[in-house]
Amino acid sequence: MVVPPDAVRALADALLEHPEDALTVLSAVRDGSGRVVDFHYELANGAAERNAGKALQGRRMLEVWAGQDTSLFVPMVELLRDGGEMRFEYEASYPGADPAIAGRAYSSYVRAAGTEHVVQQFRDITELRRAQGLLHTQALHDPLTGLANRRLLLDHLEQALARLERRSSTLAVLYCDVDRFKQINDTFGHGVGDRLLQLVGSSLHAALRPADTIARIGGDEFVVLCEDLEPGATGLDLAERLRSAVPAICRIAGTDVHVGVSVGVTTLTEPVPADRALSEADTALYAAKQDGRRQSRLFSDTMREQSLHRYRTEAGLAVALERGEFELHHQPKVDLASGVVTGAEALLRWRHPTDGLLLPGAFLDVLEDSAGILDVGDWVLREACAEAAGWPRLGSTAVVQVNLAARQIASPHLVGQVRAALARSGLAAERLELEITEGQVLTDLPGAVWTLEEVRALGVRVALDDFGSGYSSLAWLQRLPVTSLKLDRTFLADLNGSRSNSAIVRAVVDLGHALGLQVVGEGVEDEAQLRALRALGVDEVQGFHLGRPVPAAEFRERLRRAAPGARGDGRGPAAPVTGG
Repeated sequence: MVVPPDAVRALADALLEHPEDALTVLSAVRDGSGRVVDFHYELANGAAERNAGKALQGRRMLEVWAGQDTSLFVPMVELLRDGGEMRFEYEASYPGADPAIAGRAYSSYVRAAGTEHVVQQFRDITELRRAQGLLHTQALHDPLTGLANRRLLLDHLEQALARLERRSSTLAVLYCDVDRFKQINDTFGHGVGDRLLQLVGSSLHAALRPADTIARIGGDEFVVLCEDLEPGATGLDLAERLRSAVPAICRIAGTDVHVGVSVGVTTLTEPVPADRALSEADTALYAAKQDGRRQSRLFSDTMREQSLHRYRTEAGLAVALERGEFELHHQPKVDLASGVVTGAEALLRWRHPTDGLLLPGAFLDVLEDSAGILDVGDWVLREACAEAAGWPRLGSTAVVQVNLAARQIASPHLVGQVRAALARSGLAAERLELEITEGQVLTDLPGAVWTLEEVRALGVRVALDDFGSGYSSLAWLQRLPVTSLKLDRTFLADLNGSRSNSAIVRAVVDLGHALGLQVVGEGVEDEAQLRALRALGVDEVQGFHLGRPVPAAEFRERLRRAAPGARGDGRGPAAPVTGG
Protein backbone atom coordinates (compact mmCIF):
# COMPACT_ATOMS: atom_id res chain seq x y z
CA MET A 1 0.00 0.00 0.00
CA VAL A 2 1.38 3.44 -0.95
CA VAL A 3 0.66 6.27 1.53
CA PRO A 4 0.96 9.92 0.41
CA PRO A 5 3.70 11.88 2.26
CA ASP A 6 1.23 14.20 4.00
CA ALA A 7 -0.55 11.18 5.50
CA VAL A 8 2.56 9.75 7.17
CA ARG A 9 2.44 12.16 10.14
CA ALA A 10 -1.32 11.56 10.68
CA LEU A 11 -0.64 7.82 10.67
CA ALA A 12 2.17 8.25 13.18
CA ASP A 13 -0.02 10.33 15.50
CA ALA A 14 -2.78 7.74 15.38
CA LEU A 15 -0.37 4.93 16.18
CA LEU A 16 1.19 6.70 19.08
CA GLU A 17 -2.13 7.70 20.64
CA HIS A 18 -3.82 4.28 20.28
CA PRO A 19 -4.63 3.31 23.88
CA GLU A 20 -5.03 -0.50 23.71
CA ASP A 21 -3.34 -2.24 20.81
CA ALA A 22 0.43 -2.42 20.50
CA LEU A 23 1.32 -0.56 17.27
CA THR A 24 4.68 -0.24 15.53
CA VAL A 25 6.01 1.03 12.22
CA LEU A 26 9.28 -0.48 11.00
CA SER A 27 11.44 0.42 8.01
CA ALA A 28 13.73 -2.00 6.21
CA VAL A 29 17.50 -1.80 6.76
CA ARG A 30 19.42 -3.02 3.71
CA ASP A 31 23.09 -3.79 3.05
CA GLY A 32 25.11 -2.64 0.07
CA SER A 33 23.57 -5.26 -2.19
CA GLY A 34 20.02 -4.24 -1.24
CA ARG A 35 19.37 -7.32 0.90
CA VAL A 36 17.20 -6.71 3.99
CA VAL A 37 19.38 -7.34 7.05
CA ASP A 38 17.22 -5.83 9.79
CA PHE A 39 14.25 -3.58 10.55
CA HIS A 40 14.26 -0.23 12.30
CA TYR A 41 11.50 0.82 14.71
CA GLU A 42 10.43 4.18 13.31
CA LEU A 43 7.45 4.46 15.64
CA ALA A 44 6.20 2.45 18.66
CA ASN A 45 3.33 3.36 20.96
CA GLY A 46 3.28 2.90 24.73
CA ALA A 47 1.35 -0.40 24.62
CA ALA A 48 4.01 -1.92 22.35
CA GLU A 49 6.84 -0.93 24.65
CA ARG A 50 4.93 -2.08 27.77
CA ASN A 51 4.34 -5.49 26.23
CA ALA A 52 7.97 -5.74 25.18
CA GLY A 53 9.20 -4.57 28.55
CA LYS A 54 11.83 -2.38 26.85
CA ALA A 55 12.21 0.66 24.64
CA LEU A 56 11.62 0.03 20.93
CA GLN A 57 11.42 3.30 19.08
CA GLY A 58 14.63 4.26 17.30
CA ARG A 59 16.19 0.80 17.74
CA ARG A 60 16.75 -2.15 15.42
CA MET A 61 14.56 -5.22 15.74
CA LEU A 62 17.30 -7.89 15.77
CA GLU A 63 19.22 -5.88 18.32
CA VAL A 64 16.16 -5.52 20.59
CA TRP A 65 15.32 -9.22 20.40
CA ALA A 66 18.83 -10.64 20.37
CA GLY A 67 18.78 -14.05 22.01
CA GLN A 68 14.97 -14.09 22.02
CA ASP A 69 12.23 -14.81 19.50
CA THR A 70 13.12 -13.39 16.06
CA SER A 71 10.87 -15.72 14.07
CA LEU A 72 8.98 -12.76 12.59
CA PHE A 73 12.01 -11.52 10.69
CA VAL A 74 11.70 -13.86 7.68
CA PRO A 75 7.90 -13.34 7.19
CA MET A 76 8.46 -9.57 7.35
CA VAL A 77 11.12 -9.81 4.64
CA GLU A 78 8.70 -11.80 2.48
CA LEU A 79 6.03 -9.17 3.14
CA LEU A 80 8.34 -6.48 1.79
CA ARG A 81 9.04 -8.60 -1.25
CA ASP A 82 5.49 -9.68 -2.04
CA GLY A 83 3.41 -6.84 -0.56
CA GLY A 84 -0.05 -7.41 0.90
CA GLU A 85 -0.69 -8.27 4.52
CA MET A 86 -0.10 -10.99 7.10
CA ARG A 87 -2.26 -12.22 10.04
CA PHE A 88 -1.24 -14.64 12.79
CA GLU A 89 -1.58 -15.43 16.48
CA TYR A 90 1.33 -15.82 18.85
CA GLU A 91 2.30 -16.42 22.45
CA ALA A 92 5.37 -14.87 23.97
CA SER A 93 6.94 -14.26 27.36
CA TYR A 94 8.24 -10.80 28.04
CA PRO A 95 10.08 -9.47 31.08
CA GLY A 96 7.57 -8.65 33.77
CA ALA A 97 4.75 -10.41 31.93
CA ASP A 98 3.31 -13.36 33.84
CA PRO A 99 1.74 -15.44 32.45
CA ALA A 100 2.88 -15.34 28.86
CA ILE A 101 1.07 -12.89 26.61
CA ALA A 102 -1.08 -14.28 23.83
CA GLY A 103 -1.69 -11.99 20.90
CA ARG A 104 -3.26 -11.64 17.51
CA ALA A 105 -1.08 -9.73 15.01
CA TYR A 106 -1.84 -7.92 11.76
CA SER A 107 1.07 -6.74 9.56
CA SER A 108 0.85 -4.85 6.25
CA TYR A 109 3.24 -3.42 3.70
CA VAL A 110 3.22 0.39 3.35
CA ARG A 111 5.34 2.59 1.06
CA ALA A 112 5.45 6.24 2.12
CA ALA A 113 7.71 9.05 1.04
CA GLY A 114 9.82 6.61 -0.96
CA THR A 115 10.44 4.38 2.06
CA GLU A 116 9.17 0.83 2.59
CA HIS A 117 7.51 0.17 5.94
CA VAL A 118 5.90 -2.69 7.78
CA VAL A 119 3.02 -1.52 9.93
CA GLN A 120 2.17 -3.95 12.74
CA GLN A 121 -0.79 -4.11 15.11
CA PHE A 122 -0.71 -6.48 18.12
CA ARG A 123 -3.90 -7.12 20.12
CA ASP A 124 -3.62 -8.77 23.54
CA ILE A 125 -5.90 -11.84 23.62
CA THR A 126 -4.46 -13.33 26.80
CA GLU A 127 -7.80 -13.13 28.65
CA LEU A 128 -9.63 -14.52 25.64
CA ARG A 129 -7.24 -17.48 25.50
CA ARG A 130 -7.64 -17.99 29.23
CA ALA A 131 -11.42 -17.96 28.90
CA GLN A 132 -11.24 -20.39 25.98
CA GLY A 133 -9.01 -22.68 28.04
CA LEU A 134 -11.46 -22.52 30.94
CA LEU A 135 -14.37 -23.39 28.66
CA HIS A 136 -12.36 -26.28 27.24
CA THR A 137 -11.60 -27.52 30.74
CA GLN A 138 -15.24 -27.20 31.78
CA ALA A 139 -16.36 -29.05 28.68
CA LEU A 140 -14.16 -32.04 29.55
CA HIS A 141 -14.17 -32.07 33.36
CA ASP A 142 -16.68 -32.50 36.14
CA PRO A 143 -17.18 -29.13 37.86
CA LEU A 144 -17.69 -30.65 41.34
CA THR A 145 -14.68 -32.98 41.58
CA GLY A 146 -12.41 -31.65 38.84
CA LEU A 147 -12.13 -35.17 37.43
CA ALA A 148 -12.68 -36.06 33.79
CA ASN A 149 -16.30 -36.17 32.68
CA ARG A 150 -18.07 -38.69 30.46
CA ARG A 151 -17.00 -36.95 27.25
CA LEU A 152 -13.30 -37.03 28.11
CA LEU A 153 -13.56 -40.58 29.46
CA LEU A 154 -15.12 -41.81 26.22
CA ASP A 155 -12.34 -40.11 24.24
CA HIS A 156 -9.62 -41.79 26.33
CA LEU A 157 -11.46 -45.11 26.29
CA GLU A 158 -11.88 -45.12 22.52
CA GLN A 159 -8.19 -44.34 22.06
CA ALA A 160 -7.20 -47.08 24.53
CA LEU A 161 -9.43 -49.62 22.77
CA ALA A 162 -7.94 -48.64 19.42
CA ARG A 163 -4.45 -49.28 20.78
CA LEU A 164 -5.46 -52.87 21.53
CA GLU A 165 -5.57 -53.43 17.77
CA ARG A 166 -1.90 -52.51 17.44
CA ARG A 167 -0.38 -54.23 20.47
CA SER A 168 -0.89 -57.11 22.83
CA SER A 169 -2.13 -55.59 26.07
CA THR A 170 -4.86 -55.72 28.72
CA LEU A 171 -6.98 -52.84 29.89
CA ALA A 172 -9.55 -52.67 32.67
CA VAL A 173 -12.66 -50.56 33.02
CA LEU A 174 -13.94 -50.24 36.58
CA TYR A 175 -17.38 -48.86 37.40
CA CYS A 176 -17.52 -47.51 40.98
CA ASP A 177 -20.62 -46.47 42.88
CA VAL A 178 -21.12 -45.01 46.36
CA ASP A 179 -23.43 -47.32 48.31
CA ARG A 180 -26.69 -45.81 49.59
CA PHE A 181 -25.68 -42.35 48.39
CA LYS A 182 -29.28 -41.20 47.99
CA GLN A 183 -29.95 -42.05 51.61
CA ILE A 184 -26.88 -40.05 52.67
CA ASN A 185 -28.03 -37.11 50.56
CA ASP A 186 -31.57 -37.24 51.93
CA THR A 187 -30.38 -37.59 55.53
CA PHE A 188 -27.55 -35.04 55.70
CA GLY A 189 -28.32 -32.73 52.78
CA HIS A 190 -26.78 -32.08 49.38
CA GLY A 191 -23.90 -30.05 50.81
CA VAL A 192 -22.63 -33.10 52.70
CA GLY A 193 -23.37 -35.27 49.67
CA ASP A 194 -21.30 -33.04 47.38
CA ARG A 195 -18.41 -32.96 49.82
CA LEU A 196 -18.56 -36.75 50.10
CA LEU A 197 -18.33 -37.09 46.32
CA GLN A 198 -15.26 -34.85 46.32
CA LEU A 199 -13.62 -36.97 49.04
CA VAL A 200 -14.46 -40.23 47.26
CA GLY A 201 -13.16 -38.86 43.95
CA SER A 202 -9.88 -37.68 45.45
CA SER A 203 -9.43 -40.99 47.34
CA LEU A 204 -9.96 -43.05 44.21
CA HIS A 205 -7.64 -40.77 42.21
CA ALA A 206 -4.88 -41.10 44.81
CA ALA A 207 -4.96 -44.90 44.45
CA LEU A 208 -4.25 -44.81 40.69
CA ARG A 209 -1.17 -44.50 38.52
CA PRO A 210 -0.52 -41.15 36.81
CA ALA A 211 -1.41 -42.62 33.40
CA ASP A 212 -4.79 -43.95 34.55
CA THR A 213 -8.00 -42.06 33.87
CA ILE A 214 -10.74 -41.50 36.44
CA ALA A 215 -14.00 -39.78 35.59
CA ARG A 216 -17.18 -38.87 37.39
CA ILE A 217 -19.88 -39.60 34.86
CA GLY A 218 -22.91 -38.54 36.87
CA GLY A 219 -24.46 -38.72 40.33
CA ASP A 220 -22.35 -40.96 42.54
CA GLU A 221 -20.83 -42.97 39.67
CA PHE A 222 -17.11 -42.99 38.89
CA VAL A 223 -15.35 -44.87 36.08
CA VAL A 224 -11.67 -45.78 36.06
CA LEU A 225 -9.69 -46.74 32.94
CA CYS A 226 -6.36 -48.56 33.38
CA GLU A 227 -4.15 -49.69 30.49
CA ASP A 228 -1.22 -52.09 30.30
CA LEU A 229 -2.22 -54.44 33.11
CA GLU A 230 -0.04 -57.43 33.84
CA PRO A 231 -0.82 -60.41 31.55
CA GLY A 232 -3.66 -62.45 33.01
CA ALA A 233 -4.72 -59.72 35.45
CA THR A 234 -8.46 -59.58 36.14
CA GLY A 235 -8.56 -56.09 37.59
CA LEU A 236 -10.11 -57.37 40.82
CA ASP A 237 -6.96 -56.53 42.79
CA LEU A 238 -7.22 -52.97 41.49
CA ALA A 239 -10.91 -52.90 42.39
CA GLU A 240 -10.11 -53.91 45.94
CA ARG A 241 -7.40 -51.25 46.11
CA LEU A 242 -9.93 -48.65 45.04
CA ARG A 243 -12.50 -49.82 47.56
CA SER A 244 -9.90 -49.80 50.34
CA ALA A 245 -8.76 -46.30 49.37
CA VAL A 246 -12.11 -44.79 50.39
CA PRO A 247 -12.33 -44.31 54.19
CA ALA A 248 -15.11 -46.30 55.86
CA ILE A 249 -16.07 -43.19 57.82
CA CYS A 250 -15.72 -39.65 56.48
CA ARG A 251 -15.96 -36.68 58.81
CA ILE A 252 -17.92 -33.98 56.98
CA ALA A 253 -19.24 -30.77 58.54
CA GLY A 254 -18.98 -32.31 62.01
CA THR A 255 -20.86 -35.45 60.94
CA ASP A 256 -19.50 -38.99 60.66
CA VAL A 257 -20.74 -40.39 57.36
CA HIS A 258 -20.39 -44.13 56.84
CA VAL A 259 -19.21 -44.82 53.32
CA GLY A 260 -19.01 -47.92 51.16
CA VAL A 261 -18.10 -48.37 47.52
CA SER A 262 -19.12 -51.16 45.14
CA VAL A 263 -17.04 -51.87 42.02
CA GLY A 264 -17.76 -53.69 38.78
CA VAL A 265 -14.84 -54.68 36.55
CA THR A 266 -14.37 -55.79 32.96
CA THR A 267 -10.98 -56.58 31.40
CA LEU A 268 -10.34 -56.48 27.67
CA THR A 269 -7.55 -57.71 25.43
CA GLU A 270 -9.32 -57.03 22.13
CA PRO A 271 -11.11 -53.88 20.97
CA VAL A 272 -14.88 -53.59 21.47
CA PRO A 273 -17.20 -50.58 21.21
CA ALA A 274 -16.69 -48.17 24.09
CA ASP A 275 -20.33 -48.33 25.17
CA ARG A 276 -20.08 -52.12 25.41
CA ALA A 277 -17.04 -51.88 27.70
CA LEU A 278 -18.91 -49.47 29.97
CA SER A 279 -22.02 -51.65 29.88
CA GLU A 280 -20.05 -54.73 30.94
CA ALA A 281 -18.49 -52.89 33.89
CA ASP A 282 -21.89 -51.49 34.85
CA THR A 283 -23.42 -54.97 34.71
CA ALA A 284 -20.69 -56.27 37.02
CA LEU A 285 -21.39 -53.34 39.36
CA TYR A 286 -25.07 -54.29 39.48
CA ALA A 287 -24.06 -57.85 40.43
CA ALA A 288 -21.84 -56.47 43.21
CA LYS A 289 -24.75 -54.47 44.63
CA GLN A 290 -27.09 -57.45 44.36
CA ASP A 291 -24.60 -59.44 46.44
CA GLY A 292 -24.90 -57.03 49.34
CA ARG A 293 -22.89 -53.92 48.35
CA ARG A 294 -19.29 -53.14 49.36
CA GLN A 295 -18.26 -55.83 46.89
CA SER A 296 -16.17 -56.14 43.73
CA ARG A 297 -17.34 -58.32 40.86
CA LEU A 298 -15.74 -59.27 37.54
CA PHE A 299 -17.93 -59.31 34.44
CA SER A 300 -18.72 -62.73 32.97
CA ASP A 301 -20.72 -64.11 30.05
CA THR A 302 -23.33 -65.30 32.55
CA MET A 303 -23.76 -61.71 33.67
CA ARG A 304 -24.19 -60.70 30.03
CA GLU A 305 -27.03 -63.20 29.65
CA GLN A 306 -28.60 -62.02 32.89
CA SER A 307 -28.24 -58.41 31.82
CA LEU A 308 -29.86 -59.14 28.46
CA HIS A 309 -32.69 -60.97 30.20
CA ARG A 310 -33.16 -58.06 32.59
CA TYR A 311 -33.21 -55.60 29.70
CA ARG A 312 -35.87 -57.60 27.89
CA THR A 313 -37.87 -57.92 31.11
CA GLU A 314 -37.71 -54.16 31.67
CA ALA A 315 -38.80 -53.52 28.10
CA GLY A 316 -41.74 -55.92 28.45
CA LEU A 317 -42.81 -54.49 31.81
CA ALA A 318 -42.82 -50.98 30.39
CA VAL A 319 -45.82 -51.86 28.18
CA ALA A 320 -47.41 -54.75 30.13
CA LEU A 321 -49.84 -52.60 32.10
CA GLU A 322 -50.98 -50.70 29.01
CA ARG A 323 -51.55 -53.98 27.17
CA GLY A 324 -53.52 -55.51 30.03
CA GLU A 325 -51.06 -58.37 30.63
CA PHE A 326 -51.20 -58.28 34.43
CA GLU A 327 -53.70 -60.26 36.47
CA LEU A 328 -54.28 -61.06 40.13
CA HIS A 329 -54.44 -64.48 41.72
CA HIS A 330 -55.72 -64.95 45.26
CA GLN A 331 -54.41 -67.20 48.02
CA PRO A 332 -56.70 -67.85 51.03
CA LYS A 333 -55.89 -67.01 54.62
CA VAL A 334 -57.74 -69.23 57.10
CA ASP A 335 -58.82 -68.77 60.72
CA LEU A 336 -57.27 -71.66 62.69
CA ALA A 337 -60.12 -71.90 65.20
CA SER A 338 -63.02 -72.10 62.73
CA GLY A 339 -61.36 -73.10 59.46
CA VAL A 340 -63.16 -70.26 57.69
CA VAL A 341 -61.48 -68.18 54.98
CA THR A 342 -60.94 -64.79 56.60
CA GLY A 343 -58.78 -63.23 53.94
CA ALA A 344 -56.98 -63.60 50.65
CA GLU A 345 -53.65 -62.27 49.48
CA ALA A 346 -53.81 -60.67 46.04
CA LEU A 347 -50.72 -61.83 44.15
CA LEU A 348 -49.51 -60.31 40.90
CA ARG A 349 -49.05 -62.46 37.79
CA TRP A 350 -47.78 -61.45 34.36
CA ARG A 351 -49.28 -63.20 31.37
CA HIS A 352 -46.31 -62.69 29.07
CA PRO A 353 -47.13 -62.68 25.35
CA THR A 354 -44.47 -65.32 24.56
CA ASP A 355 -43.41 -66.85 27.89
CA GLY A 356 -46.88 -67.50 29.27
CA LEU A 357 -47.92 -66.95 32.88
CA LEU A 358 -44.99 -65.65 34.95
CA LEU A 359 -44.78 -65.73 38.73
CA PRO A 360 -43.39 -62.71 40.65
CA GLY A 361 -39.95 -64.32 41.02
CA ALA A 362 -39.42 -63.87 37.29
CA PHE A 363 -40.06 -60.13 37.16
CA LEU A 364 -40.90 -58.50 40.51
CA ASP A 365 -37.32 -57.44 41.40
CA VAL A 366 -36.98 -55.70 38.06
CA LEU A 367 -40.38 -54.05 38.42
CA GLU A 368 -39.68 -52.80 41.95
CA ASP A 369 -36.41 -51.25 40.80
CA SER A 370 -38.29 -49.15 38.24
CA ALA A 371 -40.64 -46.20 38.56
CA GLY A 372 -43.28 -48.37 36.88
CA ILE A 373 -43.95 -50.09 40.21
CA LEU A 374 -45.99 -47.03 41.26
CA ASP A 375 -48.44 -47.38 38.38
CA VAL A 376 -48.60 -51.17 38.66
CA GLY A 377 -49.03 -50.93 42.44
CA ASP A 378 -51.94 -48.52 42.00
CA TRP A 379 -53.52 -50.91 39.49
CA VAL A 380 -53.14 -53.85 41.90
CA LEU A 381 -54.76 -51.80 44.67
CA ARG A 382 -57.75 -50.84 42.50
CA GLU A 383 -58.22 -54.35 41.08
CA ALA A 384 -57.96 -56.04 44.48
CA CYS A 385 -60.50 -53.69 46.05
CA ALA A 386 -62.91 -54.08 43.14
CA GLU A 387 -62.68 -57.87 43.35
CA ALA A 388 -63.13 -58.04 47.14
CA ALA A 389 -66.11 -55.69 46.99
CA GLY A 390 -68.08 -58.49 45.32
CA TRP A 391 -67.29 -61.23 47.84
CA PRO A 392 -70.17 -60.42 50.25
CA ARG A 393 -72.58 -61.47 47.49
CA LEU A 394 -70.94 -64.90 47.77
CA GLY A 395 -71.42 -64.98 51.53
CA SER A 396 -67.90 -63.89 52.52
CA THR A 397 -66.55 -60.78 54.18
CA ALA A 398 -62.92 -61.90 53.75
CA VAL A 399 -60.22 -59.24 53.90
CA VAL A 400 -58.13 -58.68 50.77
CA GLN A 401 -54.39 -58.28 51.34
CA VAL A 402 -52.24 -56.17 49.01
CA ASN A 403 -48.44 -56.15 49.14
CA LEU A 404 -46.70 -52.78 48.98
CA ALA A 405 -43.32 -52.08 47.42
CA ALA A 406 -40.79 -49.78 49.10
CA ARG A 407 -41.35 -47.08 46.46
CA GLN A 408 -45.08 -47.11 47.18
CA ILE A 409 -44.55 -46.62 50.91
CA ALA A 410 -42.27 -43.68 50.14
CA SER A 411 -44.72 -42.19 47.63
CA PRO A 412 -46.71 -39.12 48.75
CA HIS A 413 -49.61 -40.40 46.63
CA LEU A 414 -50.17 -43.72 48.43
CA VAL A 415 -52.81 -42.53 50.91
CA GLY A 416 -54.74 -40.79 48.14
CA GLN A 417 -54.60 -43.91 45.98
CA VAL A 418 -55.92 -46.09 48.84
CA ARG A 419 -58.73 -43.65 49.48
CA ALA A 420 -59.63 -43.54 45.79
CA ALA A 421 -59.56 -47.34 45.41
CA LEU A 422 -61.92 -47.75 48.37
CA ALA A 423 -64.31 -45.06 47.12
CA ARG A 424 -64.42 -46.40 43.57
CA SER A 425 -65.00 -50.02 44.61
CA GLY A 426 -67.25 -49.41 47.59
CA LEU A 427 -65.11 -51.77 49.68
CA ALA A 428 -65.26 -51.18 53.43
CA ALA A 429 -61.90 -49.90 54.67
CA GLU A 430 -61.59 -52.63 57.32
CA ARG A 431 -61.69 -55.26 54.57
CA LEU A 432 -58.44 -54.01 53.02
CA GLU A 433 -55.07 -54.97 54.52
CA LEU A 434 -51.79 -53.59 53.23
CA GLU A 435 -48.70 -55.78 53.70
CA ILE A 436 -45.23 -54.35 54.28
CA THR A 437 -41.89 -55.94 55.15
CA GLU A 438 -39.39 -54.92 57.80
CA GLY A 439 -36.68 -54.04 55.30
CA GLN A 440 -38.97 -51.68 53.37
CA VAL A 441 -39.70 -49.40 56.30
CA LEU A 442 -36.20 -49.31 57.81
CA THR A 443 -34.79 -47.06 55.05
CA ASP A 444 -37.09 -44.23 56.17
CA LEU A 445 -38.81 -45.25 59.39
CA PRO A 446 -40.26 -41.80 60.30
CA GLY A 447 -41.70 -41.39 56.80
CA ALA A 448 -43.11 -44.91 56.78
CA VAL A 449 -44.72 -44.42 60.21
CA TRP A 450 -46.41 -41.20 59.05
CA THR A 451 -47.74 -42.80 55.85
CA LEU A 452 -49.00 -45.93 57.58
CA GLU A 453 -50.67 -43.88 60.32
CA GLU A 454 -52.54 -42.00 57.60
CA VAL A 455 -53.59 -45.33 56.08
CA ARG A 456 -54.75 -46.61 59.48
CA ALA A 457 -56.76 -43.41 59.96
CA LEU A 458 -58.85 -44.52 56.97
CA GLY A 459 -59.66 -47.75 58.78
CA VAL A 460 -57.38 -49.90 56.61
CA ARG A 461 -55.42 -52.72 58.25
CA VAL A 462 -51.61 -53.03 58.05
CA ALA A 463 -49.72 -56.34 58.26
CA LEU A 464 -46.01 -56.72 58.88
CA ASP A 465 -44.86 -59.53 56.59
CA ASP A 466 -41.82 -61.82 57.05
CA PHE A 467 -41.57 -60.86 60.71
CA GLY A 468 -38.38 -62.20 62.27
CA SER A 469 -36.37 -62.27 59.05
CA GLY A 470 -33.48 -60.34 60.58
CA TYR A 471 -34.33 -56.70 61.30
CA SER A 472 -36.87 -57.00 64.10
CA SER A 473 -36.66 -54.45 66.88
CA LEU A 474 -39.21 -53.91 69.65
CA ALA A 475 -38.36 -50.21 69.68
CA TRP A 476 -39.59 -49.58 66.16
CA LEU A 477 -42.21 -52.34 66.15
CA GLN A 478 -44.07 -50.34 68.79
CA ARG A 479 -43.98 -47.30 66.53
CA LEU A 480 -45.41 -49.00 63.45
CA PRO A 481 -49.22 -48.88 63.34
CA VAL A 482 -49.63 -52.54 62.33
CA THR A 483 -52.63 -54.76 63.06
CA SER A 484 -51.05 -58.17 62.42
CA LEU A 485 -47.72 -60.00 62.19
CA LYS A 486 -46.95 -62.61 59.56
CA LEU A 487 -44.33 -65.07 60.76
CA ASP A 488 -41.38 -65.57 58.46
CA ARG A 489 -41.85 -68.93 56.72
CA THR A 490 -38.34 -70.08 57.69
CA PHE A 491 -39.61 -70.70 61.24
CA LEU A 492 -42.11 -73.24 59.89
CA ALA A 493 -39.55 -75.32 57.98
CA ASP A 494 -38.64 -77.49 60.98
CA LEU A 495 -41.28 -76.46 63.46
CA ASN A 496 -41.87 -79.97 64.83
CA GLY A 497 -38.22 -81.00 64.94
CA SER A 498 -36.72 -77.82 66.39
CA ARG A 499 -37.31 -76.67 69.95
CA SER A 500 -35.72 -73.32 69.19
CA ASN A 501 -38.09 -72.66 66.28
CA SER A 502 -41.09 -73.56 68.43
CA ALA A 503 -39.83 -71.31 71.22
CA ILE A 504 -39.34 -68.41 68.82
CA VAL A 505 -42.80 -68.83 67.30
CA ARG A 506 -44.39 -68.97 70.76
CA ALA A 507 -42.47 -65.83 71.78
CA VAL A 508 -43.64 -63.99 68.67
CA VAL A 509 -47.22 -65.11 69.26
CA ASP A 510 -47.09 -63.90 72.86
CA LEU A 511 -45.48 -60.63 71.75
CA GLY A 512 -48.09 -60.07 69.06
CA HIS A 513 -50.99 -60.78 71.38
CA ALA A 514 -49.49 -58.53 74.05
CA LEU A 515 -49.48 -55.72 71.48
CA GLY A 516 -53.04 -56.53 70.43
CA LEU A 517 -52.00 -57.95 67.04
CA GLN A 518 -53.21 -60.94 65.04
CA VAL A 519 -50.42 -63.47 64.36
CA VAL A 520 -50.40 -65.25 61.00
CA GLY A 521 -48.32 -68.28 60.04
CA GLU A 522 -47.55 -68.39 56.31
CA GLY A 523 -45.98 -71.08 54.19
CA VAL A 524 -47.96 -73.96 55.78
CA GLU A 525 -47.29 -77.06 53.68
CA ASP A 526 -48.59 -80.01 55.70
CA GLU A 527 -50.99 -81.03 58.44
CA ALA A 528 -48.22 -81.41 61.03
CA GLN A 529 -47.26 -77.73 60.70
CA LEU A 530 -50.93 -76.82 60.97
CA ARG A 531 -51.32 -78.72 64.24
CA ALA A 532 -48.11 -77.23 65.66
CA LEU A 533 -49.21 -73.68 64.86
CA ARG A 534 -52.60 -74.29 66.41
CA ALA A 535 -50.91 -75.55 69.58
CA LEU A 536 -48.68 -72.48 69.70
CA GLY A 537 -51.66 -70.13 69.57
CA VAL A 538 -51.28 -68.73 66.02
CA ASP A 539 -54.51 -67.01 64.92
CA GLU A 540 -54.52 -67.46 61.15
CA VAL A 541 -52.59 -69.50 58.59
CA GLN A 542 -51.76 -69.40 54.91
CA GLY A 543 -49.92 -71.77 52.60
CA PHE A 544 -50.21 -74.40 49.86
CA HIS A 545 -51.73 -76.88 52.32
CA LEU A 546 -54.69 -74.52 52.70
CA GLY A 547 -54.91 -73.37 49.10
CA ARG A 548 -52.67 -72.27 46.28
CA PRO A 549 -53.02 -68.90 44.58
CA VAL A 550 -55.74 -69.15 41.90
CA PRO A 551 -57.33 -66.77 39.39
CA ALA A 552 -60.06 -64.48 40.69
CA ALA A 553 -62.90 -66.46 39.11
CA GLU A 554 -61.72 -69.70 40.66
CA PHE A 555 -61.31 -68.08 44.06
CA ARG A 556 -64.86 -66.69 43.85
CA GLU A 557 -66.09 -70.23 43.19
CA ARG A 558 -64.29 -71.44 46.36
CA LEU A 559 -66.00 -68.75 48.39
CA ARG A 560 -69.39 -69.57 46.89
CA ARG A 561 -69.02 -73.25 47.72
CA ALA A 562 -67.82 -72.47 51.26
CA ALA A 563 -70.72 -70.10 51.98
CA PRO A 564 -73.21 -71.19 54.71
CA GLY A 565 -75.94 -73.36 53.16
CA ALA A 566 -74.07 -73.83 49.88
CA ARG A 567 -73.66 -77.31 48.43
CA GLY A 568 -70.18 -78.03 47.20
CA ASP A 569 -70.86 -81.47 45.76
CA GLY A 570 -74.63 -81.62 45.57
CA ARG A 571 -74.95 -83.69 48.75
CA GLY A 572 -74.59 -81.24 51.62
CA PRO A 573 -73.13 -77.97 52.85
CA ALA A 574 -69.66 -77.15 51.57
CA ALA A 575 -66.87 -77.45 54.16
CA PRO A 576 -64.67 -74.47 55.04
CA VAL A 577 -61.36 -74.30 53.20
CA THR A 578 -58.90 -76.07 55.52
CA GLY A 579 -56.77 -78.09 53.18
CA GLY A 580 -55.74 -78.83 49.61
